[in-house]
Amino acid sequence: MNYSYKTFILFLLVKKLTSGLNECGISKLGYGLIYGGRTVLPGEWPWLVPLFFHQNNEFFCSSNLISHQHLLTAAHCMQEKNSPKPVNKENIYAYVGIYDLEKGNVDPVASVQEIKRISIHSNWNPEAKNYDSDIALLTLLNNVVFSQFIQPICLPEKSLIIGERKGNVVGYGKSESPELHEFIPRQTQIPTHSNDYCFFMEPTYAIVGSPSTFCAGEIGKNPCSGDSGGGFYIKETYWKIIGIVSSALVQDCAINKFVLFTNVALFVDWIQQEMNNTNDNENSSRNSFFNIDEETPIKNNSTYFYTACKFELSKDAYTCHIDDLMVPDNDISLAINNEEQHQLSRSNRDVTTVQIYQGLITHFPETSKIVEQFPNMSGFSITFTKLKYIYRSVMTPLKDLKYFLISDNDVELIPSDTFYDMQKLEFIDICRNKVSILDPNWTATMPKLRIFKARSNLFKIVPKELFMNNPMLEEVLLDKNQIQVIEKDFSSMRKLRTVAMLQNRCINIEYCKNGSKDNKNCVKNLRQFTYLVYGLASNFIRETSQRQMIFIRVAISLILSSIALVFGFDECGIPRWGHGLIYGGETIHPGEWPWLVPLFFRQNNEFFCSSNLISHQHLLTVAHCVHKKHSSRPIDKESIYAYVGIYNLNKGNVDPVASVQNIKRIAIHKNWNSQSVNYDADIALLTLYNYIQFTQFIQPICLPDKNFIIGEQIGEVVGYGKSESSTPYEYVARKTRIPSHSNDHCFFTDPIYATVGSPSTFCAGEIGKNPCHGDSGSGFFIKDTHWRLVGLVSSALVQDCAINRFVLFTKVALFIDWIQLEMTRTDESFSSSQNSFYNIDEEQLERSNAYHFANCNFELTSDAYTCHINNLITPDNQISLAINNGEQHHLSRSNRDVTTVQMKNGHVMYFPEMSKVVEKFPNMNGYSITFTKLKHIKRSDLAPLKDLKYFLISDNDVEVIPSDTFYDMQKLEFIDICRNKVTILDPNWTATMPKLRIFKARSNLFKIVPKELFMNNPILEEILLDKNQIQVSMKDFSSMRNLRTVAMLQNRCINIEYCKNGSKDNKNCVKNLRQFTYLVYGFCGINDE
Repeated sequence: MNYSYKTFILFLLVKKLTSGLNECGISKLGYGLIYGGRTVLPGEWPWLVPLFFHQNNEFFCSSNLISHQHLLTAAHCMQEKNSPKPVNKENIYAYVGIYDLEKGNVDPVASVQEIKRISIHSNWNPEAKNYDSDIALLTLLNNVVFSQFIQPICLPEKSLIIGERKGNVVGYGKSESPELHEFIPRQTQIPTHSNDYCFFMEPTYAIVGSPSTFCAGEIGKNPCSGDSGGGFYIKETYWKIIGIVSSALVQDCAINKFVLFTNVALFVDWIQQEMNNTNDNENSSRNSFFNIDEETPIKNNSTYFYTACKFELSKDAYTCHIDDLMVPDNDISLAINNEEQHQLSRSNRDVTTVQIYQGLITHFPETSKIVEQFPNMSGFSITFTKLKYIYRSVMTPLKDLKYFLISDNDVELIPSDTFYDMQKLEFIDICRNKVSILDPNWTATMPKLRIFKARSNLFKIVPKELFMNNPMLEEVLLDKNQIQVIEKDFSSMRKLRTVAMLQNRCINIEYCKNGSKDNKNCVKNLRQFTYLVYGLASNFIRETSQRQMIFIRVAISLILSSIALVFGFDECGIPRWGHGLIYGGETIHPGEWPWLVPLFFRQNNEFFCSSNLISHQHLLTVAHCVHKKHSSRPIDKESIYAYVGIYNLNKGNVDPVASVQNIKRIAIHKNWNSQSVNYDADIALLTLYNYIQFTQFIQPICLPDKNFIIGEQIGEVVGYGKSESSTPYEYVARKTRIPSHSNDHCFFTDPIYATVGSPSTFCAGEIGKNPCHGDSGSGFFIKDTHWRLVGLVSSALVQDCAINRFVLFTKVALFIDWIQLEMTRTDESFSSSQNSFYNIDEEQLERSNAYHFANCNFELTSDAYTCHINNLITPDNQISLAINNGEQHHLSRSNRDVTTVQMKNGHVMYFPEMSKVVEKFPNMNGYSITFTKLKHIKRSDLAPLKDLKYFLISDNDVEVIPSDTFYDMQKLEFIDICRNKVTILDPNWTATMPKLRIFKARSNLFKIVPKELFMNNPILEEILLDKNQIQVSMKDFSSMRNLRTVAMLQNRCINIEYCKNGSKDNKNCVKNLRQFTYLVYGFCGINDE
């Protein structure tokens, strides 16, 4: 069959440029990292505590403060050298609050703390080869007082899954300096990886790792000798320690390898148990964060027991979580007062909120006793219990409450009169129970009620009588129920700001402004409050007016509850020391963000917005910066200019690398509407008149992939916006790191975002660290292999600097196609030969209907550039796109520098004519075909590729690979057949590959590993057959002397039995098991004789 053309993407790899400047997303100036770290500031990591030997005052390990009296470290730190015995607690000490180890004796906030007790996990075995349960808890002799330099770190939830994320590592470990360790700690950020990934990158980890460890690291940025016991920290609401440096590069600094960390979440129960142990006559009154109220003591017997109280910061107060507490009905005595040490109070008069949390309670305690104990209580919550019912008699004593929460229980029934006596309630939250009826009488006697939450129950109807007597009501949140009918008309409630019924069933509401519809509720004053409704049939959710039909946006609910006590130092995970942030930013260095380009009005040379360089001739900014007032048309391009390469806006005229660039064209997205209240499609592309040269101070920023999902992650924001200085903007750009959030989180934290946001925006921010005036158009940057621009500052605090609120960003990934289209437009005789990063090879390609030009997004691979040319269509006989080493990355006519070609993401169903590919790329030694519709490959397809060393065929629909397919590819060293639909693992595939070193065939449908496989591959090092359906392995690998790894993880139950002295009938025996790492995982056990 003759095909006139194929659709595919070429990935073209070339040798790395010597200048290294012509690359997007790479800042070309470094700033003195020491093995990936930077020096920390005093109080920046106030939970880091170094450990010393008494004998010579020698530092040997790090630890982490988790309470007034407890440190968390690694078990191997507590081991005597060359001995299975732990160190003597008298021989070591901790230096709490110290900053500079060389000046500890003159540090006014530092204190030497003796060790009272060392607890090493019972599963830790110092003589084992792996690092299972490498964790230890130290109890200090004295309680330490928290200050801005001494703070505890929070523990993670027991259910935490590490996954792949970035975290901070801090320690005193050896750097490239000549000292054995650093005197001032250093920090670095590194990513976690799956254990499988680390095992296969470095097989040693298959031996030293265990189910209780995870691995992390990045080349040049890893922990080092002396970092053992330090933490792997992540920040959510607070900083948490999720890992402890374990296999901490015992011999040396393995800065190019990964590092093992103990997974702290797996040991939270053990930590809490050890913190409560009364060994060495330890008095419980000094345990963890609290003392027991001696006037009404809780006995330590089989009915109930002491637990550690973990403080967490809610909106403006402390909450004490008491896990697994079992108390009799008449003995509710735990509380917190406002004293310095947060001891449990004898009088309890300072207690304002009581919480019963995560207990085994099935009935309400005697609430009259609770009120008697806590006469000033204004809040009560009962969560994570087995409670099934509540009723009026247990609530009556709580008549003076202002706040009541009942969440995460088994409550099925709440009678009509349950809350009848609670007339002072302002906030009620009935969350995540099993209640099916939303009773209108619940709120009938609550005239002061402001917030009503009843999320995640089983309600089906919102009755019309609900909230008849609640004139002060501001928020109604009924998300994640099963609501199908809303009878309630909310339009008369003048103070109502938000009504949310997200993630329910299809709801029969029609919005209108001028009247009601039969059998449907009509909200007459829609603009009075934010009305959020989400159902499975969104077409039923609409606003009807005389002029138009407007579909309502959807979102998902996330409401944060809070419990009130006072603010103080007794809080984990919060550093108390600031370091000169200007609205959360710090001044950048020249060339640090070489794609940031400020925009100016020509008339008065006034700075007004930021933009981002994405090519030699294009800037990306936001539409609201470059449109005329009261119009969606762009401003006059002659009235503005860009200042490329500038560092100090006040000294641009003397900056040798800065240049004024005139604007040739302004393109605003067609969906941008300056008259709309929201910021949908707030994006614009500026084309410069001149083609600028890249330098170390001028570089483009990479764009994200079209399918990129922002999720929740930390990014950098850089700009010249207003700070707390008196100037209208900063002359030198500043940067800050802020987290992105789900839109739902921002919508419900501040309902205005439900109005200004859109599907094309995301929100981000952190208190005191947000963008400000003049930051509009600047970017939200994240780094994977390169820096990428994933967001543009959009609703950049139009009226003022809302540093305590969130900010909206335009999602760049949604507009990639539009950006590429606008970059290729020939408006005003704009020549395609100047377009983006490359010129088209005019001798080989001509513009026609059969194929089209596309933009080349450069990415860095291990030692070469990869050019992703998206959606390029070319005929089989015109494979001409390539990149040479010229300064401008023009496409080459000779193509001799191309070593690897990749066909990706097309609609290809058959191989192109490979002889033509080889003719175009005579020095090609690698080829891959991925993400196509390809179903078959055969020998005639691959015969022209006889000189290849690397071949990859992945993520296709390939079902059949005949025996002789690879017969002519005798120089292959690496073959990867990944994520296809092949069912037979044919032994003849590799029969003519004497140089084969690595064979991968993961995620196919193989069931049998034939014994004839790899008979002619004497230097094979790795065999990876993970995620197939293997049940039988007939192959004996023991004779393959160069083999390092055989992996058959996540297959079916495999009939391999390990033995050392012989074979079993009908089963293969690996005689030399320890010769290489053999990884097998199935649904049944494997014998090891």
